[in-house]
Order: sequence, then structure tokens, then C-alpha cells
Amino acid sequence: MRPHSVNLQDNSSQAGLVKWSGSQAEYSLEGEFPEMLFTISMDGVISLNAPLDRETQDQFQISIVVERPDGREIAKPVELRVMVGDANDNRPTFPQAQYHTVVKELAHRGTEILTVQAADNDDPKTDNVRIFYRLVVQIPETPRALFRVDRDSGVISVQADSMEGTAPQYTLTITAEDAKGLNSSCTVVVTVQDENNNAPVFSQHEYGPYHIPEDALVGTTVTAVVAGDADVRGGDSWQVNYRLESGNEEDVFTLAVDRHTNEVSLVLSKVNAE
Repeated sequence: MRPHSVNLQDNSSQAGLVKWSGSQAEYSLEGEFPEMLFTISMDGVISLNAPLDRETQDQFQISIVVERPDGREIAKPVELRVMVGDANDNRPTFPQAQYHTVVKELAHRGTEILTVQAADNDDPKTDNVRIFYRLVVQIPETPRALFRVDRDSGVISVQADSMEGTAPQYTLTITAEDAKGLNSSCTVVVTVQDENNNAPVFSQHEYGPYHIPEDALVGTTVTAVVAGDADVRGGDSWQVNYRLESGNEEDVFTLAVDRHTNEVSLVLSKVNAE
């Protein structure tokens, strides 16, 4: 005989009703379930005495035993299968609270930089596990949207035409929400990686003239100049390399560069012996 099935949601208080028609009967329940979770009254009403959690156990097999007052069995036990339905009582959660990622300064619109995905412990066969993602906060704020998150996939991508000229770092708050409105959030720290897209520029096209004493010693600094670079200060893209292109055929001068400031000094490296 196939068992009878009963579907219960969380907070249900009555699982079913059985009634023996005929002589006086007494009822009892057997099965693998916590003591007193299910009970049956003298009238055959099966009651649920504690909340059910589908994530812990999604069904129970119960045998309903019917006996006469003297203990003799009236009929074979009735098998009852209790199915625990999903009540959408779990909020989606991210596996970590904070993520870190990098986006290049010249990344174009649509460039994917990270995917965040939350998990929901509700029944995977129901819409209760469908999750929607939203970008709710960006710090620092900007007049135009720089990032977006796909509502269904959790893919974070560049929304701006370019990240050029933006802040060096942004913190995004992403929420994951189910159909019931249960939600959680995570933060995504996005570092904008500087790219070498600015040429060094001297403040003027010509310097000097400079006069060197006849008795100047090797190592004497003739002058110091600097070429400015608009890339991120201190980064590889900001470092300027200098070279003497003309006028130093006899190697009278050499260049000394200060890597902390990009300043270059023209230094006397050889004196003419007379």
C-alpha cells in the first residue's frame, strides 16, 4: 500500500486526521522523528508540536497504529508521508563579506571586472531561490555611473565610457535579494589600475644659457629640470627616462635622475685637459 502524503509548511499545527469507523480504537504513532514532534489524539487528530525546517529534514515517514483498548491490533498500520514545503525563510548570503578587484584605467564600457554570487538555502525547485542583484552605493560618488551589476548574474562591469581621470579606488555595496525581499549585502573594493597613457612634458622648450667655470670639477651640476607626467605619481607609468640626444658627442655631460621627483640633473662628467 502506498503511503498517504501530507504537505506541511512551516508553523503548521495539524498534520492530518484519521478516524476508525467501527469499534472503539486507540491511536499511536511510530516512525523516525524527534519525540513529541508529532502526536495523535484520542480522536485521531495528528498534531505538529514544533516548527519544521525543510533545510534540516524535508519529509517524515509516520506509521499510524490502530488498536483496541486491550492492545489487539485492529488493522495494519497506515503509512503517512509528511512532506515539508519551502516557506522562503532563508535570505540569500554571499560567501564572503568583501571582495577586491582591479579595473584598468582605459577599460571601456561593458568590461567585466568581477562576478559576485549569493546562495539561498531554500528549495532549489522553487522560485524562492531566485536572486536579484543591485548596486546600491558607490563611494566616492560620481556624477555619472561608473559601474553596474547585472540583475540576474551578479556580473559587475564598467558602465562609464572610460575610467580615465577617475579616483584611484572605489567601494561598491552590492545587495542580493530574493522574491520575498529577504536580502544581504557585500562590499566590492575596485582599484583603478593606472596605465601609461600620458606623455611626459617639459615646462618649456628651451633652458639656459648656462655658464660653467673653467675650473669646474667633474660632478658639478650644470642645471636641473623636470618633465611632468600626469600618470599616477610614483607608479611605473609616472617614471620618466631621459637621454641626451645631441650636443654631447664627446661625453662631457651625463644625466642623473631623482626617481622620487623625476628631476633630472645635467652633470659635468669630463673636463678638457690643456
